[in-house]
Amino acid sequence: MKRDIVIAMLIGFVGGVIVAVGIINGPALFKRNSTNLSLDKTNPVPVTVGAQNSVNFSIDSPPDNSIQAEKSTTVKGKAEAKTTMVVDTDSDSFISDVSGDGTFGQTVALSEGANRIQVTNYNAKGDSETKTITVFYTPEKL
Repeated sequence: MKRDIVIAMLIGFVGGVIVAVGIINGPALFKRNSTNLSLDKTNPVPVTVGAQNSVNFSIDSPPDNSIQAEKSTTVKGKAEAKTTMVVDTDSDSFISDVSGDGTFGQTVALSEGANRIQVTNYNAKGDSETKTITVFYTPEKL
């Protein structure tokens, strides 16, 4: 029985020494060799930060935070000709092209209360701009 205890203590001591050495020397084993990392400073890569996209459009009607007595409204506006418009409501999504004269229009259904309408314009380069308006619908006479 004493022999088993001595063997267990010896195994525990050797295991503890291995763990201690690993903790002390472990970070040095995994340290990155920084001499292999080099930067090519002769050909810098230009980086554009905060570039403005070239997409601009306006929503002419309905006005933001307007109150409507009709169950639908037509979102109208102006944008660059031959770009793509996406009109999203809480219940529908519509995709259409801006006409050659730079106008767009999309009729959307309204539900009673606040209706968030998000309009996004995409140009051929993939740039986009998004605007959101809210239209309130009430069937009651104002």
